[in-house]
Amino acid sequence: MQLENPGSGESKTILYWASRPTPVNDGRAIAFESNKNAVLTKKQTFSIHLVNADGTGEKVLVDGAKYGYAVLLDSFGSRLVAESEDRSVLDIDVVTGAIRKHEVNGHLDALSKDGRYVLYRGMDSDVLVGRKLWVIDLETGQKTAAGDVPQDYIYNKGIK
Repeated sequence: MQLENPGSGESKTILYWASRPTPVNDGRAIAFESNKNAVLTKKQTFSIHLVNADGTGEKVLVDGAKYGYAVLLDSFGSRLVAESEDRSVLDIDVVTGAIRKHEVNGHLDALSKDGRYVLYRGMDSDVLVGRKLWVIDLETGQKTAAGDVPQDYIYNKGIK
């Protein structure tokens, strides 16, 4: 949800019915972010929903009331990865609905091709993304320093 012209007397809540569609479970389902369940309460929470590829069976997978604004990163098989509002990694099994939360205090950049590792940049403060790269193994929870952000790092250019 986003307020348009806050403080102007004409603030409007903007409904994001579905954004960042991400195919999961070998394309049999689609995950997406939405504020449609919170828009009438004027709370700025986005939940992650899951719907079958044919449009049936929609359900809330990650409740924004519990995790805050969750942002989808990517998927691999039945694994869906998102960043929670507190800068943690959410490792979600779309078949069982199980969510494993990994505290990283970072901004997620990429999921490895095999879906096991997440590349992220550590935070220097509550609002400033740092220049140190880290990798977390989603199977073990092990975090490994990966050095400084290179000068030509694509995410430094505002592309993603």
